[in-house]
Amino acid sequence: MKAGKTPPAQKLTPPAREQRLQIATGTGLSETRCIGHQPETARGASGHQLHQPARNWPARKKARSPSPPHPNCPAAPPYNRALDLPPLIPLWPAELRDISPEGTKEIIAKLTAAIRGERRRGQQGHWAYDLNRHAGLHRVLKAEQGFLKSIESNAAMMNSFFAK
Repeated sequence: MKAGKTPPAQKLTPPAREQRLQIATGTGLSETRCIGHQPETARGASGHQLHQPARNWPARKKARSPSPPHPNCPAAPPYNRALDLPPLIPLWPAELRDISPEGTKEIIAKLTAAIRGERRRGQQGHWAYDLNRHAGLHRVLKAEQGFLKSIESNAAMMNSFFAK
């Protein structure tokens, strides 16, 4: 062979090219790699090879079911409108006592506006942002929405009962 010439690339036979190798990964999933083709490796700034771990497929993981509560952790206290709402949003006592669907919708609108403002403060990195207030607003909003849903379903049930 003459100096300066590189040897011709080794040609793989069709059966060797189509051979597949199953590689078991730690998650129980498997991926298929072709034996005949080696992936190109990236090189870092210093010229050393960068090794990347094999990807586990599927790329998106399934959502985990919530784990059971730890026996030593106390459960969250039940929602109490009179205690939980006043520290989060300004309300008059009459608004706190109003359990009608319209009053509950007004409270939900105020909570939604407060969450929007708190989210804006968090995104801007404002000094007044409070993560505990933000989480509390979400918890109270979810409770009020559940309360509104129960009020409306009870009203619909009562209307259907008396309509007969």
